[in-house]
Order: sequence, then C-alpha cells, then structure tokens
Amino acid sequence: MNFAGLVEVNTPKETRTFQEKEGLKYSQVDNTEVGLPPNSDLEPGKYEGGLRIWECSIDLLRYLKTIRVPQRVLELGCGHGLPGIYCMQQGAQVVFQDFNKEVLEYATMNNVKANCGSLEGTFLAGEWQDMSHLSKFGLILSSETIYNPVNYQKLLTAIKSSCEGFALIACKAFYFGVGGGSESFIKEAQNWGFEAEIVEEIQEVASTRHIIKLTPT
Repeated sequence: MNFAGLVEVNTPKETRTFQEKEGLKYSQVDNTEVGLPPNSDLEPGKYEGGLRIWECSIDLLRYLKTIRVPQRVLELGCGHGLPGIYCMQQGAQVVFQDFNKEVLEYATMNNVKANCGSLEGTFLAGEWQDMSHLSKFGLILSSETIYNPVNYQKLLTAIKSSCEGFALIACKAFYFGVGGGSESFIKEAQNWGFEAEIVEEIQEVASTRHIIKLTPT
C-alpha cells in the first residue's frame, strides 16, 4: 500500500543472528547481505545508516524508561527500531518509518518479531514528508537524524504535521564533517514554532550527546 509517497512494507526477510542491547534483541545484518553500499554508514540518497545500532538510539531507549509512553508512537528514521519496540512493549501502537525498505525488511521487522513475539506495527519506507495522512501521534521519536542541516526541513515537516504531544530527538551535540547538531537544530525548530529544550545530556570522552524535546505551540 502507498501512503502518499511512503510504501508500506509487509514481509520481513528472515535473519538468524541476533545480539542484545538493553534487554532487547536486534538482528545482525551486514550491508552487503541486503544489497546496500558496503563498508558505509551513509550514502546520501541511497543508504542512511539504518543497519547500525547508533549510540543515541540507546540513549533514547534508556530515557523512554523514565517517562510514560503515549498510546500512539511514530519512530522516524527508525533503523533497528529499539526505542519504538520498547514503546510497543508498553502497549503503544507504533509506526516505524525508515528511508530504506531493506532496513525495515532485514532489521526492524525481525526485531519486532523477536522482542514482541509477533509482527505488530506499521512499517513505512521512504523520505520524510507531511505525515498528516497517518493521523496524530502522542510521541514522535528520532535518533541520529539531524547530522545534516539540509534535512532539518523534511524532519520538522514530518513532526509538525503529525505531532499532538511531543517529540524526542536523540543526537550528538555536533556532527563533524556535515555540520548538524543540537544547537543548530534547536534554533531551526524554534523558528518552526516548537518549544525546544534539552532534557538530557550524556557526556563521554569522545562526544557529548543530547535528547531534545520538541513541543508544538
């Protein structure tokens, strides 16, 4: 089914190797196994890094354990989808979106099945856009998606069109080489009419990471 440019993915491609983080299983898949660019975390327009477990997705997963999860959740740029899967385990209805359908087929869907016992949720492949056709969500999640300022407009469009509660964006303070980061994204979100605040900071030797809360005004 086509959701105004987003394609619904219904059938997972079976994977057999799983690892575990924060009590959740995730499939171990190499780029070359699924026809995506080898030895690459990012190739704009072709692959957006969804087969790797990024640090900020784990930050977000841990933060979710400190809040009440709303009934309807959308995870944008979900990759393995661990934050969304946690929300599903709390009883939420979850829509998972990723740029690459291969990521949904080989990673997200298998992870949902492994952690929830059945294939629940909705899985949509394609670019960020106006998401109003999906109805409204009490919580929108996104991790490691603000590395390039070029993408801010698309991400904020997706959030603004479908958020009736708040959004949580897990990110690095600064992405060297591409120029994105917390400060520039917060400024852009405020220009779009969001209240934006850093609700958690994670400091490590190699990087500083944030969780940003966006609330429509």
